[in-house]
Amino acid sequence: MDPAEIWNSLPVITRGYASLCVVTTAACALEIITSFNIYFNSRLIWQKHEYWRLFTNFFFFGSLGLDFFFHMFFLVKYSKSLEEGSFRGRPADFLWMLLFGAAILSGAAPWVNIQFLGPSLTFMMVYVWGRRHQYVNLSFLGIFTFTAPYLPWVLLAFSVMLGSSPLVDLLGMVAGHAYYFLEDVYPRMTGRRLLKTPAIVRALFPAERVQAPRMAAVPVAAPGGAAFGGGAAFAAPEFLGRPLPSSVTIVEVGPRDGLQNEAQKVPTEVKVELIERLAAAGIPAVESTSFVSPKWVPQLADAAEVLARVRRRPGTRYPVLTPNLKGFENALAAGAREVAIFTAASEAFNRRNLNCSVDESLAKFGPIMKAAKEEGVAVRGYVSCVVGCPYQGEVTPEAAAHVAGALHDMGCYQVSMGDSIGVGTPASVVAMFEACMKVVPVEHLAAHMHDTYGQALANILAALQLGVRVVDSSVAGLGGCPYAQGATGNVATEDVVYMLSGFGIQHGVDMSRLLDASAFICDALGRPNGSRAAEALLQKRAAAAKAAAAAAAAAGGAGATAATPLLPGVPEEGAEADDLTFSSPPRRTLSPPGSPTLFLSPFDAPLFSPADGVRSERPRSSGGGSGSGGSSPAAAAGAAAPLPHGAPLTPERPVSPERPFGHLRVRSKLAANPLFDGDGEGEGEGEVLKCPNIRHLFSPIESPLVHNKFFGGGFVSDNDRVSLQSLLFASTTSRGVGEVQRSLGRHTAQPSSAMAAAAPALQRTLSTPRSSDSYFDATPRFALRAGPRSTIYFQPSQTRVAIVTAGGLCPGMNDVIRAIVQKALDYGVKDHNLLGIRRGFRGFSDKRIKPVTLTRQCVADIHLEGGTVLGTCESGECDVMAVVKCLDLWAIDMLFVIGGQHEMSTAGVIHNMCERLHVPCVVVAVPKSIDNDMLMLDKCFGFETAVEEAQKALLAAKVEATSAYRGIGLVKLMGRQSGFIAVKVTFNLDRVMDHMEKILAERGHVVVCMAEGAGQERFPQCSREMFAKDPDACMEMDVGAWLKGEIRKRLKDVDCKYIDPSYLLRSIPATSDDRVHCKMLAHGAVHAAFAGYTSVAVGQVNNHIILLPLQLLAQAPRQMDPNGELWNRLQTAIGQPNFD
Repeated sequence: MDPAEIWNSLPVITRGYASLCVVTTAACALEIITSFNIYFNSRLIWQKHEYWRLFTNFFFFGSLGLDFFFHMFFLVKYSKSLEEGSFRGRPADFLWMLLFGAAILSGAAPWVNIQFLGPSLTFMMVYVWGRRHQYVNLSFLGIFTFTAPYLPWVLLAFSVMLGSSPLVDLLGMVAGHAYYFLEDVYPRMTGRRLLKTPAIVRALFPAERVQAPRMAAVPVAAPGGAAFGGGAAFAAPEFLGRPLPSSVTIVEVGPRDGLQNEAQKVPTEVKVELIERLAAAGIPAVESTSFVSPKWVPQLADAAEVLARVRRRPGTRYPVLTPNLKGFENALAAGAREVAIFTAASEAFNRRNLNCSVDESLAKFGPIMKAAKEEGVAVRGYVSCVVGCPYQGEVTPEAAAHVAGALHDMGCYQVSMGDSIGVGTPASVVAMFEACMKVVPVEHLAAHMHDTYGQALANILAALQLGVRVVDSSVAGLGGCPYAQGATGNVATEDVVYMLSGFGIQHGVDMSRLLDASAFICDALGRPNGSRAAEALLQKRAAAAKAAAAAAAAAGGAGATAATPLLPGVPEEGAEADDLTFSSPPRRTLSPPGSPTLFLSPFDAPLFSPADGVRSERPRSSGGGSGSGGSSPAAAAGAAAPLPHGAPLTPERPVSPERPFGHLRVRSKLAANPLFDGDGEGEGEGEVLKCPNIRHLFSPIESPLVHNKFFGGGFVSDNDRVSLQSLLFASTTSRGVGEVQRSLGRHTAQPSSAMAAAAPALQRTLSTPRSSDSYFDATPRFALRAGPRSTIYFQPSQTRVAIVTAGGLCPGMNDVIRAIVQKALDYGVKDHNLLGIRRGFRGFSDKRIKPVTLTRQCVADIHLEGGTVLGTCESGECDVMAVVKCLDLWAIDMLFVIGGQHEMSTAGVIHNMCERLHVPCVVVAVPKSIDNDMLMLDKCFGFETAVEEAQKALLAAKVEATSAYRGIGLVKLMGRQSGFIAVKVTFNLDRVMDHMEKILAERGHVVVCMAEGAGQERFPQCSREMFAKDPDACMEMDVGAWLKGEIRKRLKDVDCKYIDPSYLLRSIPATSDDRVHCKMLAHGAVHAAFAGYTSVAVGQVNNHIILLPLQLLAQAPRQMDPNGELWNRLQTAIGQPNFD
C-alpha cells in the first residue's frame, strides 16, 4: 500500500488528530506560524481570551526530527488500536475520551509548567490501551518480555535513561488512569457510569453499525443432489430495517455440552455416529468431547476413544474442551487440533465451582495458551453466566466484557458468550454484547444461548443485529441446565437453522441430514426431541412419505407425489431443479458423496482391491448426484465392505489396527490397471498414465491467472496428452527395445513390491501386440500434460504451502524452491502461507527445528548459491506419521517434495497416509538426480550441471596423465546404480588392465572414468548378493582407491593420480540450461497442485513437461544398458571394447 492508502485507512478520529499534528508541526518548521502563538499559557487563555491555545498546544510535537516521528508512531499505533478495538463503531465515545484526557492535562499543566501537551495525551492512550489488554505479551528490543499494563512504565524508564524529563509521561499516565478508573473500574464496583458521552458529541459522530463483510452467494447441492440457487446474489438480510449478517457459522455443541448432562451412559459408538452425522450435515465445527476428569463428568470418560474413532471430514473442525493443562496434553495426544477453555463472568460462580476468583481462573490458562501456541493448536474461549448467575443473580455487562477481553488478549481466536441458565432477554444480551465489543472485535465474538425461558432465538437475533456471526447450538436441544429444574438447556440447532433460513442468511447446513442426526440421537437416548422445528418437520416428512406411499400404491407403484419443503423456500429431496429458488450455500462446498473418486495406493499393499467393494458415505437419491440417477448397485445392496484396517503401508511401518482410519470413497467401477487410465475414449483408451487427484473434496473455481494480464501462453486441458511413443518397434529384438524396457524398470534385478504390483501392466504393454500387425508399443501411449489449468480447486488466498528438500544435494534445488515460491505468489498465495521445512523431513518431527516463511524477497537470489537453503536429510529419517500430523495441524494444503528416487517413494507413502487419515493435502514431487536415473524421464534437473562440472575433472586428469611418464588419470564420478555421468557398466578387471596397458604402450597415458557404483561387488565384505540386495550398504567402499591400488599392483612403472570430484558435483549452482529446466519443472508442479493432482511428479519426456504417478518413479532406478545405443556410441567414440 502507498502512504496515501495507509493514511486513508486510518479511522476518522485518529486520522483527523494525526493530520492536525503533522500539519501544525510542519507549519512551525516552515515558519508559516510560530510556536509562540500556539503553546499553552493559562494567563493568555483566560486574560487575553486566546482560547485556541487550549487545543493547538496538543498539535505541536517539536522539530521535525527523530523524536517527532517516534511520537507520531505511538500516536497512530495506539490511537488506531483503541478506535478500532475498544471503541469500534463508537467514534463519539473515543473523542470524548480524548476530550476528557485533554481537560485533565490542561488543568494540571499550569502546575507542572508544560507548554505542549500532545506527548502527554499520546501517553494517556498508551496507558488506556495497556490496561484494556492486560494479557498481551510485549517485548522491549528483544531483551525482555512483559505484559501490556507495564508498557507505560517501560517507556517511562527508557525516557529517563535517555535523559528526558519524566513529567510529560507521568502526566499522561495520571490522565489515563483517571479515565480507566471512572470508565472501567468504577462501573463494576457500583453499577453506575459517570463518564457518559454528551448527546451533542454523539450527534456529531453517530455510532457506526458494526457489520461483518458479506459473502458472495454460491450454488449448493440440494439435499437430493440437484443444484439450486442459480448462483444469483442474495439480497442483504435485514430485520425491521436493521441489517443482519449475510452468513452465520454454527458451532454444534451437542456431543459435548449436550451429552455431558445425560444421566444414562451413552455408548461410544453412538457419540461417534452422532458427530459424523452432524459433520455430514455440513456443520463446520462440531465440539466433540471434553478432556475433563472422569470423576467429575463420567459421561465423557471415553473422550480419547471418541476422538480417535471419528472419521474426520475435510473442511470440518472438531474442537474439544480442556479445563486444564493435563486435559490439554491428553487432547493433544488424542489428535485434537482445536481446544476450548472456559471460565465464568460471575465471581460467585467461580468461587463456588472453581474455588478461585475470576482473575485467578484466568491466570491458570497461561500454561495452556503457551503450550497451544507451541503446538500450533487453535484455542476458543467460553464465558459462562454472562447475564445471570444462579448464586449472585444479575451479572453486569462490564464484568462479562472484562473476562471476554482477557481471553481475547490471551490469544483465543474467538470468545463465546454463554447465557448458561437462560435468564437473558434481548435487552440484557444487547447490553452485554455492546460492552464486550468495546474490548473484543465483534467478528471474534459468538453467542451461546440457553432456552430455559424461551428467549434463546430472540437473544440470538439481537446478537445478529449487532454483527455477531457465530452461534453455538445443540442438536435436538440436547443438554439441560443443572441450575434450573425443567430447563430445556441449549438452543436447538434445528430451530436456529430454521430461523436463519427464514431470514435468507447463509449457514451451509443441510436440514434433511440434520433431521436425520436429530432423530438418530433422540432414538438412541429414548427421549423426545427438544427442537420444535425438528418435531414439526419430522412430522411433515412422515406425512409426506405416507402420502407418497399411498399414491404409489394407488398408481401401482408408477410414481410418487411431490415432497413438501422442509425449510421456507427450500425444497425437499427429489424436487426438480427448476422449482428451486432459495438455498443456503455452505461455507465450503463439497462434492456429493456419490461423486466418482479414485484413491490409489501407489506403494506396497493396495488400499483396496475390487473385492473390497464400494463404500459411499450416503447412498445417492434417485433425483440427484453428479452421475446418472440412482445409487450404485453395491451401495443399493448394502454391500459396502470396509477397507482392510492394518494393511501395511511399507514393510517397516504397519498401520496400527487399534486406530481405525475409516473408510475411503472409491470408484464404483475400479480400473483394472493401477498405472493406466481405463476411462479414456477412442484410440488412447486404457493407456494414459493415471494421476490421482482430490478434486472431489473441493469446488472448482476460476484460476486467477485467467485475468492476469502478465500471464501468457494459454492454458492446458485435462484432455491434453503427451505421446510417450517416440518409436514403434517391429519386434522385441529391434534396436533400442532394451533401453525402453530398462526405462520402465523391467530389467531390475530386485523390483520393489510396488513395482511387482504394477508388473503385469508393464509386461502386457511390452509384449502384447495392439492389433493383427506384428508391431507393439514399448511404452504407455500417453501421459497427462503439465501446465496451468483455467479451473483450479484451491482458493489461493487461503492456501498454505510447504516445501521440503530431502536426500543428497543436487545443483538446482534452490532454483526449484525459488520458482515454486514465485509461481505460488503469482497465483495469489499469501507470503505468510509459504513455509519452508528446514532439514528435510526431520523438520516435521524435531520440535527444535522451526519452519521458515518464504517470501519473494528472501528467495530472490538463492539460485546463485549451491545446495539448498532449507537444508536436507536422508529419507530414512522421515517419520511419516509425524509428517502427516504436521500437515494436518499446520493446515498445509500443498506439500512439494524435492528429492531423488527414495524421496519419491517417501512422498508416495505420505500421500498414502494422508488418504487414510483424511488429511486433504496434495503431495507433488519434483525429482532430482545428478545420475539421471529416473525411469521414463529424458533428464532430471542437476544432470547437465554435473556433466559440465565432470568435464573439468576429466580435463584435469588428462593434464596430470599427459604430464607424467606412463601417467594414468583416474576419475571417480557419482552414480551408484546407474552411472549415466560416467556411462557405467559392469567390467572384467583383467580385460580393463590389458586394455590400459595397450593404450599406455600406444599413447603413453590413460584417462580412466568410472562410476562410484562400479566394481562394488568385488569387495570381500560386499558380496554380489549383498550389493544386489542393498547397494547403499556398499557405498562406503571407495572403489576409486581400490582401483588405484589394483593399477599399481598389476601395471609396472606407472604414475597414477586419483581425482574424486563427487561432492563437488553436488554442491555447485546450476548452469543456465539447468536453471531453465528447474523453472519449468517447478511451475508444472505448482500448476498440478492447484489443479488438485496428488501423488504425482513432474518430469520431461519427449521435450514436454508431463505428470507422472509417483508409483512409476519409485519402482527402481533406470540403469545403463550395455547393449544400448548410448553405450554403443561411447565405445565407437573412444574405441573401448566390452569388459564384461
